Amino acid sequence: MPDLPVAQYRPGSEAERLLAGFLSLYEDMRSATRRLQEREEQLQVFFEEAVDGIVRADEHLGVLEANAQVLAWTGFSLEEMLGRPVERLFPPEELRRKPLQREELQRGATVTNERKFLRRDGTSFWVEMRTKRLPDGTMQSIIRDISDRRNAEERLQQHRALMEALVRNLPVEFWVHDMEGRIILQNDLSLAKRGNLFGRRDEEANCDRGSGELWGEKLRQARAGAVVDFEVQAKDPRNGTIRHYRNILAPIRQEGNVTSVMGFMLDITEERLRDEQIHRMAYYDALTDLPNRRLLLERLDEVLRRARNGETSGALLFLDVDDFRIVNDSLGHASGDLVLQDAARRFLAVSTEKDLVTRVGGDEFLVLREGEDSREEIESYARRLLGTFADPFADEGTLHFYSLTAGVVFFPDDGTDPGELLKKADMALHKAKAECRGDLVFYEENLNQDLLRRVDLERRLRDAVSQELLSLHYQPLFSAVSRRVVGFEALLRWNDPELGWISPGEFVPVAESSGLIFPLGEFALRRACRFARELLDGGEVHHMAVNLSTRQIQQEGFAWEVLRILEETELPPEALEVEITETALLTSYETSLENLRVLKSHGVRVALDDFGTGYSSLTYLRTLPLDTLKIDRSFIQNLHERKENELIVWAIIQLARELGLQIIAEGVETEEQVRFTTTSCDVIQGFWFSRPLPEGDIRPFLNALRKD
Repeated sequence: MPDLPVAQYRPGSEAERLLAGFLSLYEDMRSATRRLQEREEQLQVFFEEAVDGIVRADEHLGVLEANAQVLAWTGFSLEEMLGRPVERLFPPEELRRKPLQREELQRGATVTNERKFLRRDGTSFWVEMRTKRLPDGTMQSIIRDISDRRNAEERLQQHRALMEALVRNLPVEFWVHDMEGRIILQNDLSLAKRGNLFGRRDEEANCDRGSGELWGEKLRQARAGAVVDFEVQAKDPRNGTIRHYRNILAPIRQEGNVTSVMGFMLDITEERLRDEQIHRMAYYDALTDLPNRRLLLERLDEVLRRARNGETSGALLFLDVDDFRIVNDSLGHASGDLVLQDAARRFLAVSTEKDLVTRVGGDEFLVLREGEDSREEIESYARRLLGTFADPFADEGTLHFYSLTAGVVFFPDDGTDPGELLKKADMALHKAKAECRGDLVFYEENLNQDLLRRVDLERRLRDAVSQELLSLHYQPLFSAVSRRVVGFEALLRWNDPELGWISPGEFVPVAESSGLIFPLGEFALRRACRFARELLDGGEVHHMAVNLSTRQIQQEGFAWEVLRILEETELPPEALEVEITETALLTSYETSLENLRVLKSHGVRVALDDFGTGYSSLTYLRTLPLDTLKIDRSFIQNLHERKENELIVWAIIQLARELGLQIIAEGVETEEQVRFTTTSCDVIQGFWFSRPLPEGDIRPFLNALRKD
């Protein structure tokens, strides 16, 4: 500003005007400066308080500024951020994926992209960056955190990829059609089986999947909003085989409205075949292919329910092959199976569709015959069944004859409860087995009394065994030459407190069928051995004979149990003689023979009881380790009634002599029988000499004999 004399600043002078203009310009400049400062302050506040992140970098891309949002996101301090190369704001892999676009920025372009931004702890987050070169050559980026959106998009993409993979690899056929019925989606399995159905209509796509009418109805239900699940049978388009399919149709909705329908089609052929196989295993006998007990009981329950309402009637026939155990033991189980299979075919050949022929186990068959047949017609049918065994059964060129026995019960006359009817049929069969093998017996009411008696005996016998209420009586065995006692036979006796004395012929079969024979037999053997030891200690040298039941001798390891009892009672093995019957050998012959050989090898004597009443006597005499042969009482008691009886006894005696066996005659009760047996046998027992005596009477009996 020039120096002017004060006098020159006169009002209205040029100097005044210059000064006024200068002062006005000065004020304008100060005002502009203030506005600029305010603007810069506002921009700084915006820079610091902005919701978005802001970063400024120099022309070499070194950070000049970073606002608070950026610092908050990344965890860097301002000092750590300033001067940092921009490249270090991104993970290395991010720069490899999308390098910085320097050239575009130098040209003045605004670059917008999405990339990952680095935090101080090494993690990263997604941002959207909008970067532009400013007139002063610096670079400014506006940054927005889009992590939530990108994460949501990634999850959506993962979900979409998962759904696509799931649909593509579904083990079932999958397809979607629109509301006009055109296929708009189809998975790989459907493509492989059906070919490309895209754009085809329902009637074209589904015509080979089963009933067209059924498919049409189910699709209409799905379009109406229902989820439908149904099965069809159809030909496989690849090979024409019949397959089973399960189909599920479900509506797809948008804003509550059905816009399309998706369908799943699962081939369940193998499952249905397995179901059928399981059903056959559950309801049919594997050996004969006949219905089994379960199917019989279900059908019987249904039939008897109608019988109770008076809608039907009929009969239940219980069939059993006689002595079938002998078939298995003598010919083998394979031959036994062939007999059962042939029997099943024969039964079906004389039956009709209304007859349910079943195998319920072993050699037992049950036939349910329903209808209005009379008693005479039922009997005629039953005899046709029995008659199927008139022809022989062939086994490897050899013919074998067997017989069949039947028990018959009627419904509703004899009952309408399945359990009751089966029990009565079983009772009738057992009656036939006992009295008329090879024939049939109809159920009668008095059979029930026999069963009740047997059940009551089993209950009482079980209590008697547990409480040791049974006892042993001993029948003396006399030398035929000296007439002196040489031993005793131990015999079980049962005196029930209410029923009195019960015959062994009645309670022993009950014991064998119920399994009580094992504790009962052990009791008898131990008690007899103990008493024999007491006699031996008293100077009485006598052997003790003990009867073995069928089930005992057939039990593996039974011989060792006998030897253990001998050791326990301290009785010498040679003082014990075990008696077996021929019928005990009809089953499990090898096991029985092994038990006898073990006993014989340890000194125990073996006797064959009731000789002459069995099936293979001569075979047993040749193979069994025997010491004694007991002639059955039936031959002795009928000795002089017929000449042939005497000849049979003489033949048995001569055979035993040749084999070196001791001969015992049992059941000797008359003087004539005494004269015959004393001249031909070694040992005699019977009422003529002594009845079986209780243990307390044995010593007085022996003392009395000595006095005589």
